[in-house]
Amino acid sequence: MFLLRALTQLYKDGFAEHSSVVQETVLRLATAADKMGERQAAEQMLQGVWTNAVKEKWDGMVPRVARVLGPLLTAHGAYEEAVDVYGMTVQALRRLEVGGGDVDALHLDTANIVTSLAEVFALKGDCTSAEALLSGVLVDIRARPSEGVDAWTCLDAVVMLDLAQVCEKSERPRESAAWANSALKVTREHRGVWACDNCESHTLFHLGKLAEATSNRDSAHVFYSRALDLARRSNTGNIEQIKESIKKLNEND
Repeated sequence: MFLLRALTQLYKDGFAEHSSVVQETVLRLATAADKMGERQAAEQMLQGVWTNAVKEKWDGMVPRVARVLGPLLTAHGAYEEAVDVYGMTVQALRRLEVGGGDVDALHLDTANIVTSLAEVFALKGDCTSAEALLSGVLVDIRARPSEGVDAWTCLDAVVMLDLAQVCEKSERPRESAAWANSALKVTREHRGVWACDNCESHTLFHLGKLAEATSNRDSAHVFYSRALDLARRSNTGNIEQIKESIKKLNEND
């Protein structure tokens, strides 16, 4: 309600629809709508903000829009639009870096956006492009000095899980399992950290699927059970998915 009142007041004060201050408020409204589950309304607002941000070269706003708009587009299969959004966002981040922005923060933003871009390519079935992008991000991560658990640590594990999923799609189960186990090694070094427990749950679930695909049902049960335990403790969004997989596995025993 506060944001809506603020937007109404901005119009009363004479701010144009396409002004940066109005678009900033719309962005915040759209972000709130997305969190409330109003995805269609959020996407409609974000499309307008995105058009203005790109046209006016508001490079600082572009990544913030992309972080919400990209997943919304991906969720309903608008892959080409998502690729365009992520691609233009990488360009904006590079301009910000040249302009003297916080290099480390911009590198992290870029790595996250490229990872999201790779995930879209994987969903499109272009596993070659996805794997190339993810491998490049992983090289950048490994080139950084280790400074304990931070956002780069989380991204390290996420990228390896993404690579595991890409290898699975490419029918390379051994490589998939190897990447998943490498991701587990990272997450288990930081037990109790919410993001690491979350990632470990997803990784264990992936290993469970690999085990089930090779008819190794006992191992699948173990992986699914561990994944569910971590999912419940970290309150991740894959609880029902894991429970359904366990149910189907039990029905086929």
